[in-house]
Amino acid sequence: MYGMQTDEVLRPELPSCGGCHGDPDGDFEGYGSMGVSVMGTPMHFSWLTRYSFNASSGLMEASMNPIENPWPHPISAFDCPGVPYSISSFDVCNISMMDDCLRAAQGENNDPSDVFWNGADNITQIQYTHGPFGSTTTVVHLMRVHAAGGGNVTNVTRHATR
Repeated sequence: MYGMQTDEVLRPELPSCGGCHGDPDGDFEGYGSMGVSVMGTPMHFSWLTRYSFNASSGLMEASMNPIENPWPHPISAFDCPGVPYSISSFDVCNISMMDDCLRAAQGENNDPSDVFWNGADNITQIQYTHGPFGSTTTVVHLMRVHAAGGGNVTNVTRHATR
């Protein structure tokens, strides 16, 4: 009745040893998408994820806005300002971020995303979602936004498998 497909999960681009000492200060954004089939009917979801890091405060804003969002299982937009963050592992440049707003946005059945910074202009978010269609792993590549109101945004599609 329900079906999902996935490509293999991409490995995040990691910097050379010590490359992520510092802070991912600034704005990053990227598109994600997921396709599902419900009783033979394909559905496509897509969204824009944005992270805004403030190195001086140690806080960030995380937001997600749906672009394609079919009924009956819509994804909800969220905006979580004032989220504490840190580089939790300098070996793999893993960014740790979590607060009550992000916990509520991810949903109680989902695992926290793994977020990796390449020490420069790229962030890879690996998102783990569990729902009525099965389990999904979605990879979203976020790129630094260099100019106000725009920048290079990468569109990455990952379809999930159960």
